[in-house]
Amino acid sequence: MHENYNQINFNSICYYFNGNPMKFSDIDDIWNSFYCNNEEYIPITQSKIINNQNKNCFIHDLLFSNFNQRIIDLQGDQKVLIYKTIFFANTNNQNSDSHGRLISKLDGSLVQYQVHSLDTTINLDEYSAVHSNSELSDSSLNYVKDSTFTGSKGNGPSIRCKKGHIIIKNINISNTQSDYHYSGYVTSSYVNNNSFTYSIISNITSGDGPLRHSNFDGNLDHLIINGVVANESGTSYCIISAYIYSSITIRDCIFSNSDAYRIFETDDSSSLTISDCYINNNKVHEVESGTINLETTNFLELNTSEIGPEIKAYQLTKFAVLKFISITNTLLKGIDENASAIITIESNISFPIAIIIYIDDEIIQVELIPLQYGINLYNINITIPSRLDIGTHNLTAKIQGYNENESRSVAYGFKLIDPVEISIIYSKYNKRRITIFGAIDVKENDLVKELEVALDNSTNFIRVDEFTIGKNNEQLFNFNFEFPSDFTKGNHCIQMNAVNNSRIIGTIKYDFIFDPDRLSTNRPVIPKFRKRR
Repeated sequence: MHENYNQINFNSICYYFNGNPMKFSDIDDIWNSFYCNNEEYIPITQSKIINNQNKNCFIHDLLFSNFNQRIIDLQGDQKVLIYKTIFFANTNNQNSDSHGRLISKLDGSLVQYQVHSLDTTINLDEYSAVHSNSELSDSSLNYVKDSTFTGSKGNGPSIRCKKGHIIIKNINISNTQSDYHYSGYVTSSYVNNNSFTYSIISNITSGDGPLRHSNFDGNLDHLIINGVVANESGTSYCIISAYIYSSITIRDCIFSNSDAYRIFETDDSSSLTISDCYINNNKVHEVESGTINLETTNFLELNTSEIGPEIKAYQLTKFAVLKFISITNTLLKGIDENASAIITIESNISFPIAIIIYIDDEIIQVELIPLQYGINLYNINITIPSRLDIGTHNLTAKIQGYNENESRSVAYGFKLIDPVEISIIYSKYNKRRITIFGAIDVKENDLVKELEVALDNSTNFIRVDEFTIGKNNEQLFNFNFEFPSDFTKGNHCIQMNAVNNSRIIGTIKYDFIFDPDRLSTNRPVIPKFRKRR
């Protein structure tokens, strides 16, 4: 291993957005994690030109520095794994083809895992991938994981992946320049379920844009795309493009501080669906062009004053995203004073924020929490309002940052059910009042303390607090409700709330038709209660 390996690796700042790299007990475990256990390979541990090799190759723990030609040039159905290898300060102005200037792999499979490519310079005007070009078999692996590509200059993307199952995850492409063509990556694959996830594209100058897809079916998520310049004259310069029957879903990504003609673009045969993305402070002529479904976001910008210098160097927008809220018990009783809620927040910083809790449209509490990097799970004790009506409600949450801007809300439904049952035995009315006799079947141990009675959804209640106990331990009540002087003919409603310790634990609405020219007769209703033991 080269003596400066660790220093170079540190300077590359490989950004492990999705946790730590995989851990292995021996070198065979690394090969077996990507390819079959029974496949033999040739280990390559010397920094020399690798070509004319038709067997499986495992290239690992190497430093390729100051080469002036293509370093890895392989074709055929062999499988290749490049692991824990650095390409530093190389160039290649010799090859006349459009393949990768440092790595070219045709057919077979190629996996690049913990590969760091720094300061590659190509001085040719013709198009070619600066670091690697992999044109593989349809059923092969075309992976780039946990890797960094930074400081390159040329006339093409850092990586070009064509065909095979494409997975690009946890990579950093930054501080690169392509004068006339795409600068980040170019992908093309007829295989479904390709992906590009948990990565940074930052500080890129590009003639056409950083990310181009054709014949690509898959998803892009948890990407930070910041500081991209793709502003040559014309209308084809965009940050993410999808062409030739591509269908891509983009979610949970940040697009910030970039300069391009547009952010998203498709041709007539392709589509993009964008959701839950933070799009901020970009200089663009238009956001989108083509078949694009652009939804709202729930990202929240936070203070970056306490972020370490290694991340500040990218001048990234810091974010937290409120992912989900749920209640452990969706059926709450009217006597319940509290409920347990679980809230999930994802963030790329550690910083205190506020969670605002609503039931329906009313704020019921605000929780200050110490937000941590990554996925945050919070178990919060929710106070149920004492005057909450029996029935269906929404528990809603927002997060609020240091400058009091709020995220989009997420909601979760729950139901408040009656622990008591109110029944009307009979009623009658005259021109001045209505008389109601009824019973309360108490399902819990505590008796009802009082009955609130109101007319036609009024908040002016009369209170009934005298009860007798029936033979089945039901609480019997009897009251007269005086009509107001301007009481009109027609449909009306009496609402009754059973109350215990100021909490509504049961409710009933009794509808009747008032006709002052016709006095009502008794309307008996015989309730059926279970016998209490």
